[in-house]
Amino acid sequence: MSREELPETPSSLTPNNESQGITKPGGIPINALKTPNISQAASHFHSGPLPLPSIFQGYEQVLPGSADRILAMAEKEQAHRFSMEAESLKIEAESLKSEEKIRSQGSRFGLAVALVGMIGATWLGVLGRTVESSIMSGGTLVSLVTVFMKGSSESEKQSNESRDDDE
Repeated sequence: MSREELPETPSSLTPNNESQGITKPGGIPINALKTPNISQAASHFHSGPLPLPSIFQGYEQVLPGSADRILAMAEKEQAHRFSMEAESLKIEAESLKSEEKIRSQGSRFGLAVALVGMIGATWLGVLGRTVESSIMSGGTLVSLVTVFMKGSSESEKQSNESRDDDE
């Protein structure tokens, strides 16, 4: 059949002509017969040391005994992680003890130096050497204040670093 031989569709029966309310037999409008295209997508995210049970079953079907091997591998990994964390905590505790010991010794030596400086300045004052006594006591005080300020700024810096690590 050529194009001329095809019967023409009257304009009243075309589905594009919605203004005339074309209906199929039974009174259903043609527009109501159109089905919308619906698509659906699903995704699944799983995070963890072990696969989902359905995946476990698939592994077991493909290679019998593989589920037990996967479980054993996860148990070994967990035991290793626990031992590493325990070792890390042990080293950190030892480090904190060592730092505390060093701070304590530093405080004792600082006190000893301060006492020697002040006793020396007092002795010089008793001997009548007031200029030397003033220089020695002033130097001792300036040294103590400098060490105290430096220690305070370092401890503040360490506390800021530890707060940053916790976040």
